[in-house]
Amino acid sequence: MTIHNSLHPRADVDRLYVPREERGRGLANMQDYVNMKEQNLSRCIDIIEEELLKATKKENVLIDWNGETDTQNKHRLRHDHKDKWMTKPLHEQFDCETNATSC
Repeated sequence: MTIHNSLHPRADVDRLYVPREERGRGLANMQDYVNMKEQNLSRCIDIIEEELLKATKKENVLIDWNGETDTQNKHRLRHDHKDKWMTKPLHEQFDCETNATSC
């Protein structure tokens, strides 16, 4: 993105993964995507009764999904990115001044 002048090299990257409705750039984070797919795979391994998959489950190779659904996980990740972005004082100040919200 910096090659094509759409993001400054020293700009905050946390805003990239916040949805456009919440004043972000709306890009997908590939690390979050991989984590969601690992959780889906671990859910499938819990259900399927094949011996090799049972061995994978015993080795604890995959992340535990802790009972979260896909929508809960997506909402949590979106909220984490926004919180990380808004905890930076300069960005919170800018957002408060432009939206005229109470801070």
